[in-house]
Amino acid sequence: LIEIRNSFISSNNAANFSYGGGIESKVGATGSVMGSAHSTVLVKNSVIEKNTATFGGGIYSSSGSGLSNGTSNYISSNYISESKVEVINSLIDSNVCLLGGGINNEASSGVSSNTKSITNVNNSTISRNRSGDNGGGVYSKASNLAGNLEPAISMVNIIGSTINNNFSGNNGGGIFSKSYSDGFGENEVSCLINIKKSTLVQNTAADYGGGIYFSSHNSSSSNLADSKIDLNVTNSTIINSNFHLTFYAPDVEVSNVNLSGSILRSWVFNSKIPKVVSGGYNAIYYLNPYDTTWLTQPTDISFFVTTDLNLGTLASNGGLSLIHI
Repeated sequence: LIEIRNSFISSNNAANFSYGGGIESKVGATGSVMGSAHSTVLVKNSVIEKNTATFGGGIYSSSGSGLSNGTSNYISSNYISESKVEVINSLIDSNVCLLGGGINNEASSGVSSNTKSITNVNNSTISRNRSGDNGGGVYSKASNLAGNLEPAISMVNIIGSTINNNFSGNNGGGIFSKSYSDGFGENEVSCLINIKKSTLVQNTAADYGGGIYFSSHNSSSSNLADSKIDLNVTNSTIINSNFHLTFYAPDVEVSNVNLSGSILRSWVFNSKIPKVVSGGYNAIYYLNPYDTTWLTQPTDISFFVTTDLNLGTLASNGGLSLIHI
């Protein structure tokens, strides 16, 4: 456990092919070592800014477990590879790296480990971070290798926070979330993202997903339903991402999207259509009329993409998280 409170971490430069310009936590077992691996980083009431590294400009956390007994047919869910980053009442700003500008959070395992990457951002701002590859603001990845039959889950929770003006040179300007399995079984790989009372605006990706990019893929499974995405957006604003792309979800058969009381810009999924459930009081900018077919509640409204909603500029309303006021 690394715990940072009431601190200011600024202008640090990690060496070449380095991890965590501001904070680094790496925990893991390799080879045929049996056991679990847990990495936890807690940042509270702090500022992490202007740091540079190869992976995780501001914060880097990773967990990795090896083979439980060196074989691919040993199955046990008693082992866990979990990497967790929690940011509370803090500012992650102007950090630069190749992968995961503000936060890079990765969990990986060999055989017989549940794999979880958990990123919690509460009442905080992640802004102006840059990544040369994926994940300008937040990068979250959970991956299983070598025949691991247990679940791989990438979870991102954004509550009462602002993610704005981040840039990625590839995918996921604001948030990049990926779950992946390269084993021999049909285990579940999932991306779970919860956004509540938050603002994601003016994030840019050179490729896909200016606001949010999802990827959930099991390379060995014949059952496409093993790759899943669950997205829940409540009382939030997700707009002004480049290419009019807010959500991009390749390699996913099952996508569940729950929206309530939110303002969003039109999204792009791949050819598979998500199941969208509206809780009402949503507004969406759209390019294609199809983007409005999920507006099933009488309180839902839609606007063509050029419509000006007269939203105010991002500003403080008394806390660290900026909102449109």
